[in-house]
Amino acid sequence: MPKRFRLWKATRRAARVFVATLTGVRAFAMAQHNRLTRNWPAFPIAINRELRMQLRTARNRSRNLGQNDDYIVRYLEVRRNNIPGPTGFTLQVSLDPISDDPPEEQIKHDAEVVRIIERGFSDWAHMENASASGKLSFVDQQRLVCTQVDRDGESLIHRRVGAANKFRYTLRIIDVAWLDEFYNAINPATGNRIIMSVEVDDDDRPVGYWLTMPSTEFIYGSARMMRDRRRQFVPASEMIHAFVCKDDESQVRGYPETHTAGLTLKVLDEADFAELVKAHVSACKVVYLRPPDDEEEQVSTSADGDQPKKPIPPPVTQEIQPGMQIVVPAGWEMQDAKAESPNANWPPFSKN
Repeated sequence: MPKRFRLWKATRRAARVFVATLTGVRAFAMAQHNRLTRNWPAFPIAINRELRMQLRTARNRSRNLGQNDDYIVRYLEVRRNNIPGPTGFTLQVSLDPISDDPPEEQIKHDAEVVRIIERGFSDWAHMENASASGKLSFVDQQRLVCTQVDRDGESLIHRRVGAANKFRYTLRIIDVAWLDEFYNAINPATGNRIIMSVEVDDDDRPVGYWLTMPSTEFIYGSARMMRDRRRQFVPASEMIHAFVCKDDESQVRGYPETHTAGLTLKVLDEADFAELVKAHVSACKVVYLRPPDDEEEQVSTSADGDQPKKPIPPPVTQEIQPGMQIVVPAGWEMQDAKAESPNANWPPFSKN
């Protein structure tokens, strides 16, 4: 069989398989291409590419929900109270005995060493030692990091050795907005990739972080406005970048845990507010003011420029307030506005 004929048969066979895949024959149902799956993405997009374009918006909207949405506020509160809790994670030291039957002096010595270490850690956990700003104790830092990981998707902690306290060690929690999502380049000095301000090596291991002051840090009347927004490199050995890597091992940034429910909650908040306003209108005395018949039948300006015989009266506006009394102009009629609220079907619908 000539080679040209064999190639032609193979091409026809591949074309039949391709057409069968498109039409759903011998294919996964979710892989079909038809009008029902037209809006379903079918092309692969790397997680870092998606985060580079959408992470900042998703984080800012998640923070807005964390301030104004009752469900997200309660969710973050429950996570804080159940993961670190009111007392947080503490240090518990356990020394292995040197033998199966250690002497009594050794047991007392080990117990004293454990007490000294745990007491020193408890002393360091106070706010004047644990945080660089002196505002947060170690427990408060744990609760803040828990909130940031859930709300922002990540938390950035700078480990400072040589701090101005007796332990010479402190922590500083940095806003992840200092990691510019649009800073993507190749470090000419090392050849490493910089992805969303995180410098990684060939094995996708972080080697450093490039901090850039965000525009939100500029405060009116502050000297920070005159500061040059140069990027500052911090080695990865001094940083703790807490986030959940759940899409790909090459993922360098985390995204908010509220990403699946954010849009639904935003629409639900607007619907709840509209239902609340509707109930407020129903609770107030609302009437429509209907002008007399002779004022309704006004003659508009004609083509030759003649003016109407009677001037059109100004519109009558009414504010909605509980217990408000209305003085009706002479000749006007009142018509009640019947608002069917509150709706008994809305509470179970909103909970679902």
